[in-house]
Amino acid sequence: MKHKFQVILLGVRGSIPVSGADFVKYGGSTLCVLVHMGGETILLDCGSGVLQSGSLTADAHHLSILLSHPHVDHLIGLPMCPFLYEAGKLATFYAVPRGGLSTQKQMEALMSPPLWPVGFEAFRAKLIIKDILEPSIQIGSVLVEHIELLHPGGASAFRLSYGGRSLVYASDCELSQNQLSRLSAFAKDCDLLLCDGQYSDEEYPLRVGWGHSSWSMAAALGKACAAKRTVLVHHAPQYTDDFLDKADRWLRSCHPNCTLGRCGEEFAL
Repeated sequence: MKHKFQVILLGVRGSIPVSGADFVKYGGSTLCVLVHMGGETILLDCGSGVLQSGSLTADAHHLSILLSHPHVDHLIGLPMCPFLYEAGKLATFYAVPRGGLSTQKQMEALMSPPLWPVGFEAFRAKLIIKDILEPSIQIGSVLVEHIELLHPGGASAFRLSYGGRSLVYASDCELSQNQLSRLSAFAKDCDLLLCDGQYSDEEYPLRVGWGHSSWSMAAALGKACAAKRTVLVHHAPQYTDDFLDKADRWLRSCHPNCTLGRCGEEFAL
């Protein structure tokens, strides 16, 4: 039986959630991507966008969550993840150990006083928490590969492959020339590339070293790796819908297979 390969952007904002009339089209929720692939249900990161996942994961018994790194904007949805409050469900978390902290310790750093009043005991689902210690792991029939990204404190890029198709998720990366070369090899010929494109080309020079890329840098990665489609995520919190619309039109005119991601957008691969 051929399994569907569906990707849903639940949150595409970076650094901090935002709200208001100027942030409706692209959304104000921080990064969270839902993937249905090879019969598996997988979340990429657990930003505030995870609050939109309830009905989309209701039929799943097992949910796998890949965490790129433990910065708060990528974990802020964890305490309120709907799936974790369903008895009889199973959730498996995966991440690379960082700063001497295991995956569990990274998660506990957020879900403990004074930052949060309750810990994992509040969840009704069964939790399994694993460290990623090898270059690749299997989630059912899905192959998950990872490499490190240039970002303060480190972050992981993930490549999910099944049935000859692949998704690459590379949020929170600053695409130096060396990083561009490594990541383009890692993402080569992927069907969908979700890439950090936080800053405009004008703003990026003011943010060098912050661990994020410009629109042109992300588009260059998409071209270098020959991605069939490149979608930029981790939009700066101050960028309004009107501002991002102008950027999206410019991107499409210069790079036909490159667009800005929107909350709620779906891709069938």
